[in-house]
Amino acid sequence: LISEDDPIIATDGGRYDVILKQRMRYAVYWDEKVSEVRRCTWFHKGEKDNKYIPYAEDFSEVLEEAYMLAVTQDEWKKKLESPSKDVIILHNPKLMVHYHAATISDEWGTTPTEQGRPRTVKRGMESISVTIPPEESFKIDHLVFMIHGIGPVCDLWLRSIIQCVNDFRDISLNLLHSHFKKALQQDKVGRVEF
Repeated sequence: LISEDDPIIATDGGRYDVILKQRMRYAVYWDEKVSEVRRCTWFHKGEKDNKYIPYAEDFSEVLEEAYMLAVTQDEWKKKLESPSKDVIILHNPKLMVHYHAATISDEWGTTPTEQGRPRTVKRGMESISVTIPPEESFKIDHLVFMIHGIGPVCDLWLRSIIQCVNDFRDISLNLLHSHFKKALQQDKVGRVEF
C-alpha cells in the first residue's frame, strides 16, 4: 500500500521504483524479484567480487559505533561478531577485514574463529564506483521489449537477460551521444529504453 507519506522514487533511469519506507525496489518494465534497498555506510567485498555489498542496516549501526569508539579512544584491533557468526576485525581506519564463520571443526573438536581469505570491509561511499550515466535523458522516444528463449542464460558468455539488455541500453546511449549529439543537447530526441 502506497500513501503520500511513503514516496516512490524512480531510480536507474526510471527502470525501477523504490518505495522508501518499505525499503523495496520494484522493476517497472519487466518481471523481476523485488529487491531490498538499504541505507548504509558499511560494505564488504570478497577477493573475486566485482562490487561492494552493503551490510544490513542494524549491523551497520553496530559497526559504526565500534568504529567511532576505536577512533575516539585510539584503541584498534577490535573484534566484532556479525549475526551470522562472521568475525569483523577493525585493525585501523584503513584496514578492516571480514572473516567468514568456520563451519567445520578439526579432529579435536575446535573450530577456528577465522577461516579462509578475509573480505575487505569499507566505510563510506568514496572510491566505490557507481555506473549510473548522469547524461541519460529522462525523455523516452522508443520502448523496445526484448524476449529471449528458454533458460536463465541469454548469450554465449552465460549472462542473464538483464545484463544483456543493459549492454543494449549502453550501446544505444553511446550511439545517441556520438551520432545525435546536437539533437540530444537541444532536447529534440530522447533515449531508447529496453
